[in-house]
Amino acid sequence: MVSFAPGRICMFGEHQDYLKFPVIAASIDLGIHIEFRGFHDPGDQQICIEMPDMNETRFIDLKTPIVYTGKRDYLASSINVLKRSGIAVTKGFTARITGTLPINAGASSSSALIVAWLNLLEHLFSSEKIDPFQRAKRANQAEIVEFGEAGGFMDHVTCSVGGILFVRYDFSVEKIAIPKNLFVVLADSLQKKQTVDDLKRLRARVEGQVAEVMKVRKEFAITDPRFCNEAFVADNTSTGLKLKQDYPMVYANLQNGIITKKALEIFKSKKPSIKAIGDLVNQHFAYLRDYSHISTDKINAMVKAALDAGATGAKINGSGFGGTMFALCEKKEVQLRILNAIENAGGKAYVVSIQDGAKLLDRVPDIARH
Repeated sequence: MVSFAPGRICMFGEHQDYLKFPVIAASIDLGIHIEFRGFHDPGDQQICIEMPDMNETRFIDLKTPIVYTGKRDYLASSINVLKRSGIAVTKGFTARITGTLPINAGASSSSALIVAWLNLLEHLFSSEKIDPFQRAKRANQAEIVEFGEAGGFMDHVTCSVGGILFVRYDFSVEKIAIPKNLFVVLADSLQKKQTVDDLKRLRARVEGQVAEVMKVRKEFAITDPRFCNEAFVADNTSTGLKLKQDYPMVYANLQNGIITKKALEIFKSKKPSIKAIGDLVNQHFAYLRDYSHISTDKINAMVKAALDAGATGAKINGSGFGGTMFALCEKKEVQLRILNAIENAGGKAYVVSIQDGAKLLDRVPDIARH
């Protein structure tokens, strides 16, 4: 038995979910595989987790209370979260973790790991029907709440439920039909990043600027429809605020919130235009690049290469300062041109497709074997 959870791309709403903005994200067919290799003899309550990609083996002893070995001990925290929800992990076993996702690159490798791990544990130790949405909430607890981190719910629900999702801050989720003519290229800049630290730093900057705006407009709330609209963003006279000049992070987040609403309307139309979606992706990236300043020269060059090769839209993916980007197009042959162009710009590119969320397989696919 193999548990698989996909990675994700954030199509719209980068750096938005932890501010209580909605986002649009999609799961992809690269992800994390966890192969169950059998229970140990009775009395052996030690879990052995082989991680060949990292040249590591982790052991978790179930006989004693599980103590975390570091700030992000997600394999252990998942077991504790399951126990508190009434699912006890009681037998030792061996599992092997491998992945096809770029690691620490903004494609949700950590969330995919937690979701795949929870999916395996739930199937091994619970007789309940597995609810992908409930699993996502447990994954969010194990990663974000348990360690006081800065992320939102987008990653966990996308990895667990899958497809294209419109995710609201109150944990409600709406599935969006996948356009038949939507093709995706994911690319790793090979620039390593510090996802957790970057999220905390960016969140603190945005919240600091929101606090400054509230000194001028006490009723201001960044997600309030009265303020998250084009009229407010453009009006410097009656509002008394020069958002674009003085509060660029607030300005960018309001603009990207407006873009996400427009994108949802296009996705829900009878014939979604990939060009129109791509145009909004490009606008979203411009605010992330020019106002939030989360991109890098290399990723900017990869985005330009993708657009020059025929992509309708391209943007950085994840918390930024390195990691991955993605590009969209509406023809298969263009997808391959984009891949080659990005690799010529120094990235490692992957042809990916949007797929379902976490699931069980009977074996690790050959392409994922090491």
